[in-house]
Amino acid sequence: MHEDEHTKIILEKRYSRKITGCMLFVLPVAWLVTGLVGPPAYLVGAVFYGLLFLALLGKYIFKDLSDSENIVITPVGVHLGEGFGSIKIDWCDLGELYTKTHTSSHSSSSGHGEVVVETDVIYLETKGSDQEEHTHTIDFSQWGGRFVKDHMAFYTAARVIDMFKKLRDTTSVEERLELIKNGKGMSIAEYKENLQVPFWNRPYLTCYDCGSELRYNTKLPQSERTCPSCGSKEISEPIKIFPDKQG
Repeated sequence: MHEDEHTKIILEKRYSRKITGCMLFVLPVAWLVTGLVGPPAYLVGAVFYGLLFLALLGKYIFKDLSDSENIVITPVGVHLGEGFGSIKIDWCDLGELYTKTHTSSHSSSSGHGEVVVETDVIYLETKGSDQEEHTHTIDFSQWGGRFVKDHMAFYTAARVIDMFKKLRDTTSVEERLELIKNGKGMSIAEYKENLQVPFWNRPYLTCYDCGSELRYNTKLPQSERTCPSCGSKEISEPIKIFPDKQG
């Protein structure tokens, strides 16, 4: 496999990392607010929120910050995970691939009702050296998709399937390199540089082609706005909350 950063795409669970990080900040605040009820509430809250905090901290350190669940796309094939224990699949060995959404539920922390979790799962069928078919599953995302590491390209499960098919169906390394190069999206550094405008001029807009919801510089004419994720111009219109400033 090529190790050059320019010749591969690394799909990471950026949304999951951010959401878990926010929860780690919110839980201590929730504990302090609970304690306002009275001294006994501090002890009860310390046990409840403490256990929840430790569980989330473990998830954050061992899963969200880990490379073990990343997906690495190269001109030769795909790595399911990075480092020890990763599975390598060459494009020439890849067969059918499809995606399904799995739904699970568990009791809410309040004890009232259930929380429903939807996970997009990707299935890859391959042929090994023994010519027997194998099916590999990827728990792709519970938040709609993944981002390319250090870039703004957002991949839903359907977009990843489309990319895998294109890489599988071409035998040209040059064409695969071009697909990978064009599939990274805008770099995070360039994205941040483009948003050096007042907050009312950088609303969240939706790209109708790739499904990403990102901030845009609306000081630019609409004809010059392109999706940082896929380069499309099919972008939603901003809602003018501050008409006098957004005009």
